[in-house]
Amino acid sequence: MKKLFFSILALTLLVFVGCAKESEHQATPSPTPEATSNTTVEPTDTPAPTEEATPAETATPLPTVEPGTGQYAGEIDETKAIKADFYEGGHVGQQAHKIFGSFSVQFFATTTFNKVGISMPTWFQEEGHAATLSLYAWQGSYEATMMSEPVVTKEVADWKDGVEVLIELDEELPDGEYLYEIYNEDTDNVCVWYKAGTVDYVRSYYNNEIWEAGTPRLVVYYTKKPSNIHGPIQASGLE
Repeated sequence: MKKLFFSILALTLLVFVGCAKESEHQATPSPTPEATSNTTVEPTDTPAPTEEATPAETATPLPTVEPGTGQYAGEIDETKAIKADFYEGGHVGQQAHKIFGSFSVQFFATTTFNKVGISMPTWFQEEGHAATLSLYAWQGSYEATMMSEPVVTKEVADWKDGVEVLIELDEELPDGEYLYEIYNEDTDNVCVWYKAGTVDYVRSYYNNEIWEAGTPRLVVYYTKKPSNIHGPIQASGLE
């Protein structure tokens, strides 16, 4: 009887201890990680900065033919001076072109010269007209030439209708490629005589664009007489 009592008591204690352990295990849950707003992001490689595109280099103007070589003159007669006409055919068929702004002519003088100009009508106007004449040494392109300093500049006004309006030089200039410009700010009846059609040894420009309506009546006063009146001209750089 006593033995049975102790057996029941031992069984009861085992059940009690097991329940206690299970209760303790349920009362202490395993910790769960708390969510935070500052989530750590794994660092990533920083992309290398993109290099800015650089504009294409401006094309370097072609070098003009070296002046003073006389290579295009042919035979030279140093005993004579002549007026070289870069406008073929005389006065027949000539027309007038009014200038408002800039009008220029590219040409190659084959020998030394001391005057250059263009015949300029005024429609019988005797006064009230004016212009600035400039002569530039060619710099390989039209734009580069116009950005350079002129060899000579002259202010003219009230010239007679149709005469050659000239730049007269204190000293002769060597053979070479040049640009002769007439600039009219705001006066009336500043014009040039020209003939329809173009030639390969003269190129004209009107307000910074190639002018193909005709060939102006340009004259160059050579201090010697070359057998070749005209020389080759370079491309304008505007094409």
